[in-house]
Amino acid sequence: MFEFLNRFQKKPQQTFLRADSRKQHSKFKKALARVITPVGTGFFKRAFGINTNRISGSSSEGITAPINRAIGAYQQQQVMFQARDLVVNNPLAANYIRVVVDGVVGSKGINPTVSLVNRDGTLNNALNNRISNEWLKYAENPKRFSLNKRFTFKQFLREVSKARIIDGETFIRMHRFESGMKVEIIPSERVDRNLTKRGDEPDTVIYQGIEFDIDTNEVVAYWLRDFDILTQTYSATSERVEADEILHHFDGVLPDSYRGVTDFLASMNLMNHLNDFTFASLVQKQITAASMTFLERDKAQDSLLDDDNEEQQEITQEMSPGLIMELPAGYTAKSVTANSNGDSYESFAESTIEQIAAGLGVYSNALLNSTKNVNFSSARFGQLQTNARFAILRDKLKEQVIIPLFEEFLRCCVDDDVLPLRQNAVDDVIFNTTFSGEGMKSVDPIKEYQAYEVAVRNKFMSRHEAIIAIGGDPQKVDEEINADTQTVLPTPATPDSPENDSLNNDVIQQ
Repeated sequence: MFEFLNRFQKKPQQTFLRADSRKQHSKFKKALARVITPVGTGFFKRAFGINTNRISGSSSEGITAPINRAIGAYQQQQVMFQARDLVVNNPLAANYIRVVVDGVVGSKGINPTVSLVNRDGTLNNALNNRISNEWLKYAENPKRFSLNKRFTFKQFLREVSKARIIDGETFIRMHRFESGMKVEIIPSERVDRNLTKRGDEPDTVIYQGIEFDIDTNEVVAYWLRDFDILTQTYSATSERVEADEILHHFDGVLPDSYRGVTDFLASMNLMNHLNDFTFASLVQKQITAASMTFLERDKAQDSLLDDDNEEQQEITQEMSPGLIMELPAGYTAKSVTANSNGDSYESFAESTIEQIAAGLGVYSNALLNSTKNVNFSSARFGQLQTNARFAILRDKLKEQVIIPLFEEFLRCCVDDDVLPLRQNAVDDVIFNTTFSGEGMKSVDPIKEYQAYEVAVRNKFMSRHEAIIAIGGDPQKVDEEINADTQTVLPTPATPDSPENDSLNNDVIQQ
């Protein structure tokens, strides 16, 4: 409605200058810049360096400020909203999340394995089993683990990894109650990026919702906005929460980054271009497959005199396929069929997807979830590259989330007298704990297992490390092996009986 009313407003007259002098030339460029809008610069033209557009030739300024200032609050919010839109509407983005979450967390999750030893060097199996059992009872019960009673520990890791990929970061708050500790996942927008001011203390400052110590640059507290479930909006007031209660899981652009950015940052424009090109190619194919027919009337048959009594002939606007009709006198039918094949969509899509995969850090076949044109060498190379990236992301998840969460769980158990430990012994427990998850997938698992066997036999690595690399729990594996060896086996048959020999041969072959 407003656009309709704006049509009747008197528009100011625009004066065009002639570039006869240098001064007039500069004025002409400024006037032209106000009329012509640069194409393709996007919402990052002020933040992320030179972004030359080949169509318009426009470019933006480079980064001339610290990264936290260059990636301001407005740019971060716009990127986050754009990434969420991609995850919902773009199949490549949705599949990338599945690939990364399955590779980092997996179906088994990442579980701690405690290996405390006695003074004589033997494993303290009693205490190790007790800690593991208490952790399993806590982590696998959503009513005890999460504040909203929805997530187990494995589901929690998947949701945290997914939020880190999309928003670039996520926050976890640890609540202590009399019944134990409960975990809450906090979305990134609850920590207000627009909150930047001096802190309440003279030696603190609040930047993008995070309070820092000026001298050490250490995080002191986080400022969380209240969320209204009914209106699904955030309030303008913020609550100060100590940094000891918050875990910040993010992957910054640079080491001095305070907030995280989405994984789709480098590939966002390419994904949008691929969507636009796909839509344009689809429209072009529809036009190419269509044919039109026009009815023409001979002007010589038109009467020069107006006759009011002449009956108005019916105007044909649409003709269905296979129609046989008699044209009125003086009419001829003329058909038009498009014969343009359009641009090569496959070559453009293939090259664009390869660039998108490079920006996301995975190989293109994994991004497409396709085995087209895949041989053993390329599959092994891509799997090795992907496993290396998954290992880095898994280590970051351990350092920022799992280890601090497990440490807080142990301290809660010590305070509640659930475990026979002291507070100063918690660090020793963490030091003697390994966090093992699902083993990395291999193209040729037999060769991988043979390599581990050779490494253990030649003492290049321990058996404990080999089991963890495969994705198993060394303590559980040893217990199951001991249980198998203690199982009563049937009495071996005598070698004189031919029936028993054939039976043994069948068992060996199986």
